[in-house]
Amino acid sequence: MSMSSVNGSTSAYDAYFGFSQKQSAASDSPDRATLNSFSTQKTVTAINTSTGAAETQTLRATPLAVAWAPQMFVQGDKNNDDSLSLDEFQAQLSRAGVGADDAKQLFSSFDTSNDGQVSLTEFVTGVSKSISSGSQVFNDLLDSYTRDADGNLDQAKADNFLSTGLSLAETFWKNLG
Repeated sequence: MSMSSVNGSTSAYDAYFGFSQKQSAASDSPDRATLNSFSTQKTVTAINTSTGAAETQTLRATPLAVAWAPQMFVQGDKNNDDSLSLDEFQAQLSRAGVGADDAKQLFSSFDTSNDGQVSLTEFVTGVSKSISSGSQVFNDLLDSYTRDADGNLDQAKADNFLSTGLSLAETFWKNLG
């Protein structure tokens, strides 16, 4: 089973946990338009099983690597300064098999403020753009936190990964709901 996306009107967070997110009082969540830009919208035709009629529905999909980017960010932020340095970024991406030179180039593209650090918003935006371009790097990074050596979902690892950055993720995604 691929963890690359969840379709529907609920967030990937809701799909995983089966509950609605709490609203955070913090004000560092991007606005709704920015948050919506991290997902894609697709129109599909489905057959209503009760009536047999074809119905058009619009679904919103957020790749899990994007939805759970705040947790990846927390995992990489080893000094807890709410940003990723180049060293932290490179160390994190090495988990997904990315070499130092490629990680440095990716870091430069994520660091849109050119301050030598990647903020949470820059990280989530960068992950979203990377996934949109067809790259699997962040899906592989996510898998490194949630799967065992055989590639199977490890529920304990996934729960630990998600809970480690839960507060930051709730704050970041609060304007989406």
